[in-house]
Amino acid sequence: AHRIKGAAATLGAIEVADAAEQVERSVRGDAAADAALDALRHAMKRLAALSLPDASKTAPSRSEANVAEMIGQLDEALEQHRFDAGVVADALFAALDPACCDSSLVDALHQSLARLDFEAARRQLADLRQAVADAEGRR
Repeated sequence: AHRIKGAAATLGAIEVADAAEQVERSVRGDAAADAALDALRHAMKRLAALSLPDASKTAPSRSEANVAEMIGQLDEALEQHRFDAGVVADALFAALDPACCDSSLVDALHQSLARLDFEAARRQLADLRQAVADAEGRR
C-alpha cells in the first residue's frame, strides 16, 4: 500500500494515493480494512479507465492559444477521460486573467481534477466557460 501511495502521488492520482493511505491505516488498526480495500479498488478502476495522452497533442503554451481554445481542449480531455487533463488544466489556469472569473470556480475545478472526478470537472468547466464569456462581453 505504501508503494502504491507513493507511485500514485508521483503521477498525480490523488484519489488512489488517498485510498492507499487508508489501506495503510487499516493495517495499523486505525481504519476498517474492507472499506479501505474497496476504496482502493474503486480508485484504481477509475484510474485504469483513463486514457493516456496522445503524444501528438500537447498542451498549448500561454502564447499559442487563447483561453476559449484551451477550455475546449480541456473539455475534450475530460470527456475522453484522458490522464493529461490536469496538464491541460494547468495551462488554462496559467492563461486565465484573474479578473475574469471568481477564483472559487478555478479552485472547484482543480479539486475535481485532483479527485479524477471528470464529470464534476466538466460541469465546473462549463461554469468557468460562461464566466469567461461574460467577462469578455463586459469588455
